[in-house]
Amino acid sequence: MALLLAMLVELYSQVGAYIHNKLESAAWDDGAVEQLAEHLKTTQPGLLLLSAGPRQFERIEQAFEIGQICG
Repeated sequence: MALLLAMLVELYSQVGAYIHNKLESAAWDDGAVEQLAEHLKTTQPGLLLLSAGPRQFERIEQAFEIGQICG
């Protein structure tokens, strides 16, 4: 169980870093996170993390930012 939790935390960290870096570098506009969420919901419906919607991705990105500040 601990390994699974560690893998999930790592996944969240990687997704958060990816979103954060894309938004910071202006490679994505404001609607890109919503588009990503919709695309993944359609193409990967079984993945709860990825099909949760744009708010989930915003929270993941915010958690990454907090980790950067506190870490």
